[in-house]
Amino acid sequence: MDKKGSFANIYGIDSNDYMEVKTESANFSVRTFGRLRASKIYTIGDLLKRDEADLFSIKGFGKNCYGEVLKYIESLPNSLNANDFGMITSRKQPDWAKENRDLLYEGKFFDLDLEYLEKDKEYIEKMQEAYVMLDRKPTGFSRKRTRSVKNIWN
Repeated sequence: MDKKGSFANIYGIDSNDYMEVKTESANFSVRTFGRLRASKIYTIGDLLKRDEADLFSIKGFGKNCYGEVLKYIESLPNSLNANDFGMITSRKQPDWAKENRDLLYEGKFFDLDLEYLEKDKEYIEKMQEAYVMLDRKPTGFSRKRTRSVKNIWN
């Protein structure tokens, strides 16, 4: 349970849904990101468990940083399952996906073991949809294109 004045309680967001979503995915400014990192806030879930006083107690974290964080939190859906686009139903990866991360990010879905293709068909389809959404083919990616897919799934 999150503390009473936390952002999670104020905005009705379950912070546990965001424990695997890294702060890097929020595209905060360098200053904001650095201040959050220095305070050991590594995930959006960690951030949602904090309140206004916690953030303003961080050295070098001022009104601009706070405004940036607040704007981001206000843009979050109440649950990761409430995605308006119907693309991503969950950000939790299957255990095997972490081991095969390079293949997934490069779009080499058919190089995966058949066991994974059958077991987590929905997850793989969502990854393929992410490539389509980015208007890219599932193979032959450059490093820059791979990063944009990583931002969706991390």
